[in-house]
Amino acid sequence: MPLVGATLALWPLRWKPASKPRLTRPDAFLVMVICAVLVAAPPLFAIPLHVQLKAAWGNSLFFLIPIVVLLLLPRLQVTRRSVASSALIAGAWLLVMLVAAPVYPWLNFRARPDSGSYIPTSELAKEVTRLWRERYGTPLPLVVSKFDLAAAVVFYSPDHPRMYADFVPAFSPWIDYPAELHRKGFVGLCREDDRACEIELDKIAPGAERVDLAVSRKFAGTNGRMLKAEVRIARPGF
Repeated sequence: MPLVGATLALWPLRWKPASKPRLTRPDAFLVMVICAVLVAAPPLFAIPLHVQLKAAWGNSLFFLIPIVVLLLLPRLQVTRRSVASSALIAGAWLLVMLVAAPVYPWLNFRARPDSGSYIPTSELAKEVTRLWRERYGTPLPLVVSKFDLAAAVVFYSPDHPRMYADFVPAFSPWIDYPAELHRKGFVGLCREDDRACEIELDKIAPGAERVDLAVSRKFAGTNGRMLKAEVRIARPGF
């Protein structure tokens, strides 16, 4: 779509005279090499290596692509009219995206309520915080879990506790393991049927209180997927 918009902005195409000297400085070639290495190489290597890239991995690099296109077409002439047309197209597209922003999530949730994008982690965080406060009347200090659950809970919890992630001290150097867990207590979380996670929690606090939680998200009259979790509540000084 950006390439189509650029073509429309440049149309009708205008070309510089062939007699005009071509840019021969090494900077042009270096820019193309940088673009190839940073933008093109990662997905090409990720596919055979079965590496999953984050959707936003290259957002900050894609500005190189139009520069490379212009370098590969040295005779293409960018006029003031083309620049104005580009600004108009970009502004119109931005307006479309702004209007669609509140509508798209609603339509997507109704069409795919079980999509992984709508896992009710914020609801889980609120319930976990409530369980801790009901018992001890203090802010939730620590969350122990696999990284995906722990990170979501500490983000959405109003207490913003610290996390001990993946049961590996090196992954959470801000935690004085195990002394801080014993001194402050914690809430441990495992997805339903994640036996390996439950074993790790039992090693840390075998006498912790056990609670089964099931939460879901309701939006625009539609119920999303159910998230079931095994919760361990270890009191301070356990």
